[in-house]
Amino acid sequence: MISSKPELNQLLCMVNLNFVLHNSCIFLYLSRAFDAKKQGFLSAKDFLLGIAAMQPCTPHGGIPAEMRCRYIFRFYDVNSDGVLEFTEFK
Repeated sequence: MISSKPELNQLLCMVNLNFVLHNSCIFLYLSRAFDAKKQGFLSAKDFLLGIAAMQPCTPHGGIPAEMRCRYIFRFYDVNSDGVLEFTEFK
């Protein structure tokens, strides 16, 4: 029987995030980026929206593009102060 729901490992492979499981630093950066409400945890919705924003086939215009930019900003905003400093790009 073919399942319509992919397994977690299949999902991670589809979005090229399999490496995240073995790199805690990148996982922390993505977790911060996906945590839009700064709750300190990810809901299923936060995780799925973050994964969708990273998909190359996600539209690059309108609301999806704005979401993608916000995730990218939060990824690099290491101290979560809402400002990107040159040291955060190192």
